[in-house]
Amino acid sequence: MSFVSDLQAALDSPHPDDAGDHVHDLVANALHRLLDARAEIKRTQYFTHTIVPDLVLHWGPSGNRRERHVHLRFSVNSDAFAQDLELLGSQSPLFLGMTDRRDLQQARWASSHPATNGSLITQSQVIDELDAQASRETRARKATGTLLRVGRGVIDEPRAEQVGGNYLQALRAMTEVSSETVVAREAVEQALAVLESYLPEEGRLEVERVLQSEWIRGGGDPYDFPGSTPWDAELLDHASLREVLLSLLGSRAPVQPETWQRNAGFIRIEDLGRILGKNVRGESFNAMAHALLPNWTAKWVWGERLPSPPLMATYEWLIDNEVVGLEVNDLRTFFADDGRHFKDKEAGNPLPLLSEGQQMLSQPGLRQVGLRGPMEGIQYEPLSSTGEVFTRIRNILSAPGAGSYRVHSVVAAVPSADAVAKVDLDRQIIDLDGHSTPVATLARMATRFFSRASRPEGLDHFLATGSPPAQAASER
Repeated sequence: MSFVSDLQAALDSPHPDDAGDHVHDLVANALHRLLDARAEIKRTQYFTHTIVPDLVLHWGPSGNRRERHVHLRFSVNSDAFAQDLELLGSQSPLFLGMTDRRDLQQARWASSHPATNGSLITQSQVIDELDAQASRETRARKATGTLLRVGRGVIDEPRAEQVGGNYLQALRAMTEVSSETVVAREAVEQALAVLESYLPEEGRLEVERVLQSEWIRGGGDPYDFPGSTPWDAELLDHASLREVLLSLLGSRAPVQPETWQRNAGFIRIEDLGRILGKNVRGESFNAMAHALLPNWTAKWVWGERLPSPPLMATYEWLIDNEVVGLEVNDLRTFFADDGRHFKDKEAGNPLPLLSEGQQMLSQPGLRQVGLRGPMEGIQYEPLSSTGEVFTRIRNILSAPGAGSYRVHSVVAAVPSADAVAKVDLDRQIIDLDGHSTPVATLARMATRFFSRASRPEGLDHFLATGSPPAQAASER
């Protein structure tokens, strides 16, 4: 059964009230299949009313909801339909002819009322045609959704075949865009040209960005895409930028570091998780993070030690709850500019005994060490050299009860920077006191103070090359 035949069967019902409800259900379900997830459909209690719509489409964020009225008509090809355009056209509704079987190339109302005033005029067989195309290729819903939400003009079955056919051809061509760029470009240009007459500027840009994302996912360079404006990722809104970056992350072809730089090099690490809008880790995100690492700075670090080291060495960048992090063996480290991400982080992490802290405390740059033990809150400062630091502190080990002293805080100079880091080992937080510090430096500091299983040379290799040490060794 098709939408057209189901609709005709509902209209032939001997009970008018039941017919109206049944038709509303059929049309709403068909539109749902063609719209994207951002849209919702509400039904009214009226059927083919002169003024009141049959259905109302809603979409957009809560603070900027938009709507489009859907008016069902038995015919959109008659002379009388000109009155509907005159009365309702200023609201730019969608008109759906339920019983028309002739195309609208020579609609009888067109001579007296050639302008549609932003309305979209279509027929039930068009819904069938678009539905069939979307069933063959689900990505087509990106175009049909835009067309139904903001499209205008007259679309009958032959025009629907042309619109859908060209769009599907563009999608197929872009699967080989990295090797057949000219063919893909021509297919995209043709699809956009056909759609252009049915979409206002916002709709054209929306479809263009969707096709651009498919272009990138297929391995094409964003700068080669035949768009209406020069490519500049910094000018995209967050939704469009998210689409582009997720397309790059999902690309079947390797993404070059310069591509990541051009399309995401301007994004702060604080903002990246919110822009991507989903949790990711490892694989293509490792490549993205390695390419962008020279740009990344942060003012806060949060360490989260796993209960036990993994069986296999782990080196992965990740995003969790919109915050960028790095997992290295037994430690997850998260980086941010806003300390409020970590304000609810609880204390209670195991503190190292002073007798266990020789490696941690025998490194350059320590300014202050806080101990917890028989003399609560004891602090040693200023500490200016490595050897002196641990030598001075371990003198207390000979005192009664000294074996129970634990290191709970450290103030250390940030390597290669005129800044200090306040390290809370109890909460596993590093506060850079408002100084933007390279994330690579912070990753090394977090490993130094919080990890119990990571080897610094392995982390150094991963940060420098983007590949885990074991993988690099096996590739040699």
